Amino acid sequence: MKNIAHTLTFAGAAVFVFAGILNAQVATKIRWACVGNSITQGTTGATNAYPVRLGTRLLMDTVLNAGVGWRTMLRSGDSTYWKYGRFAQVFAFQPDIVSIDLGTNDSKPINWKDSANFLRDTRDMIDTLANMPSHPRIFLIYPTPTFNNENVTPEPSDLIRESVIRYGVIPRLRQVAIEKGVDTIDTHTPFLGRSNLFGSDGVHPTTPGYDSIAAYIVRAYLSKVTRIAVVGNSITEYINSGVSGAVAGEAYAMKLNMLLGRNVYTENDGRSGCYLQKPGGITPAIMSYWTQSGGKLTNVFNLKPHVITIMLGTNDSRPKSWNTARYVNDYKALIDTFSNNISPKPQIYLVKPIGAWKVNGHWGFGNPSSDTSNGINGDIIRDSVVPAIQQVALAKGLPVIDLYNHPSFNSALPQPASPLMSGDGVHPFRTGHDTIAHIFYRSLASVTSIESGKQSLLNPVRSSKASLIPVLSPLRLDGQVYSLDGKSTQQDGGQIPAGVYIVKPGDKTTPQPSNSRK
Repeated sequence: MKNIAHTLTFAGAAVFVFAGILNAQVATKIRWACVGNSITQGTTGATNAYPVRLGTRLLMDTVLNAGVGWRTMLRSGDSTYWKYGRFAQVFAFQPDIVSIDLGTNDSKPINWKDSANFLRDTRDMIDTLANMPSHPRIFLIYPTPTFNNENVTPEPSDLIRESVIRYGVIPRLRQVAIEKGVDTIDTHTPFLGRSNLFGSDGVHPTTPGYDSIAAYIVRAYLSKVTRIAVVGNSITEYINSGVSGAVAGEAYAMKLNMLLGRNVYTENDGRSGCYLQKPGGITPAIMSYWTQSGGKLTNVFNLKPHVITIMLGTNDSRPKSWNTARYVNDYKALIDTFSNNISPKPQIYLVKPIGAWKVNGHWGFGNPSSDTSNGINGDIIRDSVVPAIQQVALAKGLPVIDLYNHPSFNSALPQPASPLMSGDGVHPFRTGHDTIAHIFYRSLASVTSIESGKQSLLNPVRSSKASLIPVLSPLRLDGQVYSLDGKSTQQDGGQIPAGVYIVKPGDKTTPQPSNSRK
């Protein structure tokens, strides 16, 4: 594929420079670790926890629930995350994103008496997690409100206090976030007055509460990343394409997100069966992307994307519905609709679709299904759709991603010659979606507003600072390690328990198999 190089200027928008990326990348899921207390861990075997619900909303992510009940940010807490948390699992996970949701238990009188050290311990928590080899992006989460009674005499030492969370914990979290340049997610303010979403203890959310927290975290996360809307038909949607074994998380839109990394969110706005042309005046009737019931225009507008890719035209290629002038005019109108109603103006890419092949001597997917003369027509895609897209691109000054002429989808070859395509003559297999994602990636990855956030493990950042090592089970070390508070860790026979330890510069430490378990 030739390098794409475009410089485009839009009124009121930034100038983006596009160039092809030559280095091959593997589409791996974005890893998100949720550090926290019982509100993170969940109250019914973690099945209702908000990390689980994050995973169902972010299909390109793998989410680790690293919440542990009762834990505090303060090292001196009665059950501190520093000693009793899941640092070892988080470090072994090597996340791309870490959210820290601690502070609720710190509000107890027994813990808040050491409030003077809350700033220090929060800074250290961020540094500890940010300096692991994956160098994750950090989000500090403001704790949810509590609704228990603080007017108790004498005051219990383990009373979780909303007043301390609101006026003590959150201001300190905000201060550290500003100092460290990390993002915050406020799950406190939106849930004030929403006691109906919390259980009888006034602290832990109900199942609807957890769902609401997850939805809010996702919305907050989307506000802090580059957003891409991937517009298309069943080839884009994939899950409803009819391809055997199709999984939503393996669509090219999701694979693209995995390639671009933690600072990008791609939304699959494909809708099976959709035409680009507007619905009026076409017989037989069509399902147009323009219509509320057929397309996903509302989703695109709600996302407020920075980038939009449009791959529509495959369904339009049916002989009884194709009209070049109508298609060109409606394509221009769709571009104008996006550009004039989304602020800031999105960068738009037009996509020349892959071709189509005859199956058993006929073009597939007739409209209606019994009309084999009105199927998706590869000749019309080649002779009319692809040139029309080029015409629109030139008229609007927009870049094109060319799948049609890409060697991986050479429509001049017989259908069986393409291992990326299913046998229906139109839809790609999972491997085809992965290939499409890489083609898109090479066109999008160097947009100056898109930072992939992928830390190459082949070229780790070298540092003279102390390093951190995770230990998942007891083992013996030849050398010296230190606990996270900086103190030397001494164990009989050199054996240490599971945890995360510091190795200082110059110290030579070698893990050895443990001969016993503790």
